Amino acid sequence: MRYETKGLFDEEDRLRVLSKLGDSLEKLNEKINWEIFKPLLKKALTKEPKGLGGRPAYDYVMMFKIIILQKLYNISDDQTEYQINDRLSFYEIFRIGIKR
Repeated sequence: MRYETKGLFDEEDRLRVLSKLGDSLEKLNEKINWEIFKPLLKKALTKEPKGLGGRPAYDYVMMFKIIILQKLYNISDDQTEYQINDRLSFYEIFRIGIKR
């Protein structure tokens, strides 16, 4: 099987098509200022460290977005992780290296 190499603008083109088709997650990102939730989430979820070391917590806003995706699409933790890695629209809600 032969794989084609990606062009420079493939992801951008796909995102543009999603946008034209009415990407609901794009609209959600445009309408909601996610950062306003950060202080409230931090206050509610920050715990005292039990000892030295340990892994730093994931970003609270990112985890909040994951919960929103799970509720919107009725999917499990495992399926959410898969969909974030597989679907450009899920991946893009986190603004990880892709710009519209």
